[in-house]
Amino acid sequence: MGKPKPRPVAGLAALAAVLALVVACSGDPERTDGDRPQRPEPTLTDEPPPLKPALAGLVVVEPRALATVPYADFGTITTTWKEVEPARGSFDFDAIDSILEEHPDVRFRLRIRTGRDAPYWLKQATDGCITVHPSTANGATGCVAKFWHPRFLQHYTGLMEEVARRYEDDAQVVDVANSACSTAYAEPFILGVDAASLVLLEEAGLTTAKHEDCITGSTDAMMTSFERTRISLAGHGTWEMTRDSSWVAERDLLNRLRARYPYRLVLEDHGLGPDDEVCPAPGEPAGTAESWHCYLAGLAPEDTPHGWQLTLNDGSMSDAVWAGVRMGACYLEYAAFQQLSEDERREVHDALLANCED
Repeated sequence: MGKPKPRPVAGLAALAAVLALVVACSGDPERTDGDRPQRPEPTLTDEPPPLKPALAGLVVVEPRALATVPYADFGTITTTWKEVEPARGSFDFDAIDSILEEHPDVRFRLRIRTGRDAPYWLKQATDGCITVHPSTANGATGCVAKFWHPRFLQHYTGLMEEVARRYEDDAQVVDVANSACSTAYAEPFILGVDAASLVLLEEAGLTTAKHEDCITGSTDAMMTSFERTRISLAGHGTWEMTRDSSWVAERDLLNRLRARYPYRLVLEDHGLGPDDEVCPAPGEPAGTAESWHCYLAGLAPEDTPHGWQLTLNDGSMSDAVWAGVRMGACYLEYAAFQQLSEDERREVHDALLANCED
C-alpha cells in the first residue's frame, strides 16, 4: 500500500542560503533543448503559495511512451478509483508513485476514473449501480455508480482529501482531473449511453439539477482540498442530459465555476479529430460563445489554460494537432505522437508553448 513520501526538513539558515543562491542566479539565460523550467523554491514569507504550473506542450497519457517526446515537461497518469481505494478508507498509491519515481523530471496530471470504474464498496454504499450500454462503438457496457446519490459526493470528497494529503506538496503532481460525475470517460458533461440506459438513469433518480449539484459540489470539494494544484474539468460540445442536451446550460455553468475559481481551473476537450470544425483564436467571448470550440479558443490562457485530448479513429494526426494550435491550445494529450515526424512533433510542441508562454 502507498505511504506518504518522507520529506527532508531544512533549517532556516540552510533555506536562507538556498534563497540567496537563487537570487544571485536569477538571470534569464536563453533556454536550450535540454533545459527544463526550475521547480519553485520555498520562501520565508506568509504569502499564499503560488499555483503549480499548468500543462503545456505535448502531453503523453501513456507514461511508458514519454521517450517519444523527450523534451516534454508534462505527462498524464490515469488510474481508477477502485485501484486507488479498493476498500473504504484503504488507499493504494503504489502504481502512481512508481511512475513518479521513474520519471522524476516530468510533472503530471492525475486522472482517477470513476463511473463504471468506481469501487464495489462505493456502489454498494450508494444503493447499487446501474448497468448501462454505450451509445457509440468506442464505449463499453458497465455498471456505473450513482454519482447523484448524496453519499457519492461524501466519499469522493474523502478521496480527494487523501489525494491532496499525499500530493499537494509534491511538485510532480500539478493537476488533478475532476472525474466525479461521469459514467466512463472522466467527462462529467457526457452520459454516453444509449436511449434505454438513459431511461434507467432517470428512473434511478438522475436529474439535471442533481447532475449540476454533483459537478459544482465535486469541484468545490477539490478546490477546498487543493490550494496549489490545479483542477481540470472536461467539457463537451453539449451537456448530455437524460431527456435533452444543452450547450448554453453547460456554458453558463462553466462560467460560474470560472468566476468562482479564477486562475485555478483548467478546461479541456476529449475529442479533437482531424475533421472537426476549427474556431481559430481569439474565438468568441465566454458569455456568448455559440460553440464549445469557440468558447475554448476565446479563453485567456493566463486565466483559464485549455487543451485537447486527440481522438483519432482515422485521419491525419497532423491536421488534428494544428487545429488545436490554431484554437490557442496550451497542450494536447495523446497516448504518444509517433504519427508525426520528429521535426513536426517538436514544431507542434513549441507552437503550443508559444500559445501560453506567459
